[in-house]
Amino acid sequence: MEVQFFESLNKNQQAEYVWAFGTILATRQTKKKHGHLFYVRDFFVEIIFNWEMNTIIGVKTDKSFRVATPYLKGIAFNLDTLQ
Repeated sequence: MEVQFFESLNKNQQAEYVWAFGTILATRQTKKKHGHLFYVRDFFVEIIFNWEMNTIIGVKTDKSFRVATPYLKGIAFNLDTLQ
């Protein structure tokens, strides 16, 4: 699926497609919302949910890795364990 066609879908259709065909890369959360970062074919998708309303409040797409920047803060590497 091309990113332009994906962006033409409504939020629920986008979420269904991502859950079916995307690869989840990371998750982050705050008190009121949580986000999931996915890789779908050749682009990244971030889906943001509202905890209290149990609804999708945003979907962002990006062919670069910029959408992933907020998720990088939660990653810690332990290079001593690599062989």
